[in-house]
Amino acid sequence: MGGFSSVAYSRFGTNTTTYSNDLTTTNDLLISGNLEVDLKSFFDAPGEFQGTASASYFLTGNTIQVGGFASAAYSRFGTATTGHSTDIDTTNDLLISGALEVDGKAFFDGTASVAGNFEVIGTASASKAFVTTSFVVGSNVASSSTVYVAEFVSAATTSVLFGGSSTTLGTCLQMKNTNGQPVYARVIGTTFTVNATKCR
Repeated sequence: MGGFSSVAYSRFGTNTTTYSNDLTTTNDLLISGNLEVDLKSFFDAPGEFQGTASASYFLTGNTIQVGGFASAAYSRFGTATTGHSTDIDTTNDLLISGALEVDGKAFFDGTASVAGNFEVIGTASASKAFVTTSFVVGSNVASSSTVYVAEFVSAATTSVLFGGSSTTLGTCLQMKNTNGQPVYARVIGTTFTVNATKCR
C-alpha cells in the first residue's frame, strides 16, 4: 500500500527492506512509517530494535544484546565474547565489554575474579579497604589454616603469611629462609625474634 511497484513481501509505503534474508515472502511485512499499538503486542520470535523504544519497563525471556546485532547465549553490553565460557553461558549471565561505574553499593555473593589491576580508592570510610575474612594474594587457595589472617603465597617455595592466635598473642610472620625452610618471626617483649616456633 502506498506504492505501485511489486516486491516479494508485503509493505506499507515504498521503502525496501534492509533485511532481504528475512523479509522474503507474502507473510512478511515492512512498515515504512510509524506504528502505534495501544494494546498488547506479542512477539513469538526475537525482536530487533535499532531505534529508540520508549516504555515504563523492559521484559524479556531471552538474552539482552546491547551494542551489536549478533546473538549470544548470555546477555551482554558490547560485541566482545566471553573469556569464561564455562561460567558465562546463559541468559542471566552478563558480559560488559566497556567500563562499568557503580556509584552506590555493589554486592558479590559469589567468587569475584579480577584479571587486570584492582584499585581500591576508598570505602564508606573513604580511607580504608576492609577484608572480613582471610586475605590471600598470589594463590587461588588459602592455606586453610585459621591462624593466618593474611597470606602472600606463590606456586614456588616462597611465601609470606601473617598470623596470630590466643596462645601466641601478637602478630607472627611466617617466611621461608634461603634453604626453603619455614621460619617464624615475632616480637617478644621488645625483641624481634626469628625461630622455628610456629605461628600457633
